[in-house]
Amino acid sequence: MLIKFNFSAAFDEEQTNIKDLLSKTDHVAITTDMWTSKAIISFTGLTCHFLNEEKILTAKVLDMARCYGRHTAENIASEIRKILQLYDITQKVVSVTADNASNGKKAINELRLNYLPCFGHDINLIVNDVMKSVEEIEQIKEKVGKIVSLTRYSPTAKERFESFQTASPPLKLHQAVKHWWNSFYLMVSGVCELKRAIILFSMEEESLDCLTTEEWNKLDGIIKVFKPLYNSTVEMSSEKHSTLSKVLPLVQLLKRFYSEECSTSSPGSFPHILASAILRGFCNR
Repeated sequence: MLIKFNFSAAFDEEQTNIKDLLSKTDHVAITTDMWTSKAIISFTGLTCHFLNEEKILTAKVLDMARCYGRHTAENIASEIRKILQLYDITQKVVSVTADNASNGKKAINELRLNYLPCFGHDINLIVNDVMKSVEEIEQIKEKVGKIVSLTRYSPTAKERFESFQTASPPLKLHQAVKHWWNSFYLMVSGVCELKRAIILFSMEEESLDCLTTEEWNKLDGIIKVFKPLYNSTVEMSSEKHSTLSKVLPLVQLLKRFYSEECSTSSPGSFPHILASAILRGFCNR
């Protein structure tokens, strides 16, 4: 049965509804980011955050605009300006949150808007630096990644892996992706949760190297040390309540946690190496 849907009409209707909502509010906050598809096509995304008439924090995607040419501050500013003017909210913007890319910051300054750095992106940069600097993490990531990929992209391997699980329905492992460190944490957490199934599955697959006892211990260390960062990222990703006031308390709590981990773990141990690297990352930002 073929279902026909008029996407253009639906888009126009939703855009009109958003314009109506925004006309009834005096202040808005903007979040923005750039994204490049697998087809190497660039887009600028813009989301608007505001209190509706019922004083409920609301988020609406304003546009995912196609970007042409180089990603200069001038081009980015031009795209953002067009979107803000389309919704008639230029004078209502109190802040724009974006990552730490210099062209994005310059674009926001060019628009004479208040720039707020993305705390989640700061955490992402810190973790990525740690993962690059600690050789053992890259080695474990590659080894675990091969196991996960096989269970996700080979139907026969997926069936064999599920046969070793006791959960019903069987659980699916997360695949780590390049630009989202949380995906690595979720992948490692899932692998540790299904440790027995992973061991039995790896023993049957000739193409896989079984994780050693030392590597399993390091996975446990990764989860312990990275969990506060994961929880902080999730906490800061809420769309239903304001999170700006949580940044400084979270930074202080994270610094305290990693300082205590450094003082209680054995010097030179894997958790100590990770905690020290993360603490340096926070101190350098």
